[in-house]
Amino acid sequence: LLFTELIMLSSKPGDTVFDPFAGSGASGVAADACGRNWIGCELDEEMYNNSKNWLDNYYKELVKEYIQHRVK
Repeated sequence: LLFTELIMLSSKPGDTVFDPFAGSGASGVAADACGRNWIGCELDEEMYNNSKNWLDNYYKELVKEYIQHRVK
C-alpha cells in the first residue's frame, strides 16, 4: 500500500507511472487502482509471469478498497 500512497501523492489520474524495475508489479497494481497508466520493465521472465498473474488477481480489488477508504 506504500506504492498506492506514493502514486496518489506524486501524480494525477490519467498520468503514466514508469517503473524500470517492475519486480512483482506492485507499482502497476497501485497505479491501475489509482486510475493511472503504468509502464513496467522486468528482465526475469518468471518474475514477469508472476507479476502478470498478480496484477490480474484479487490484489487490485484490495488496493481499490483501500483507496476508497483513504479518500473518504
